[in-house]
Amino acid sequence: MINIGIDVGKFKHCAAVLDDKTGEVLIKPFFFSNDQEGLRLFYSKVNYYIRRKHAIGMEDTGHYMTNLTNFLLEMKLSVKYINPHTTAMRRKKLGMSAKNDRKDALLIAEMLSKKKFWRSVSKTSAETSKLRELTRLYHQLQEQHNQDMNRLQRALDIVFPEVNRLSWTRYSKAYMQFLAVYSSASSIACEDIRNLRKALKTEGRGR
Repeated sequence: MINIGIDVGKFKHCAAVLDDKTGEVLIKPFFFSNDQEGLRLFYSKVNYYIRRKHAIGMEDTGHYMTNLTNFLLEMKLSVKYINPHTTAMRRKKLGMSAKNDRKDALLIAEMLSKKKFWRSVSKTSAETSKLRELTRLYHQLQEQHNQDMNRLQRALDIVFPEVNRLSWTRYSKAYMQFLAVYSSASSIACEDIRNLRKALKTEGRGR
């Protein structure tokens, strides 16, 4: 089998191609940019070898590998993820004291030889991962929104407690736009009644 190891980076990746059976390095480590041009370069260099049974592996390190993974799956290639802690342990066992992109690409290619080191990635699992990230982001934003609303109410309780005695829905469009114009009781104390009436006529979902 042909093993292709990729050390993922923010702006560029490093790849190497290894013959699993003989251990021969078929393509020495080379760099390609993390963009469409770089991905096409990678594909052109490994195209000859991926016609055979192959595995393309990389560390599961976050969003820097997303575009690369999507590209490989679109090309119907076999993609594997390796736990970075496993790679770190393997690197330490081999006496590799410092991280090196070229050596890591070869190390990842070598680790593809043993199934215990990796897990397969498919379009379905990639989509599931995206949905999981979106769900996590939604809950984070919801929590942040609640915190912001609590801060707003604390500030209003100090500088404009009268505003919540009016008959409108908190955080409604009319409520928020009114506060954007008049953020405290003192800001409306000497305001012209016509301007106040205009501010209160802000269109919302209710009356």
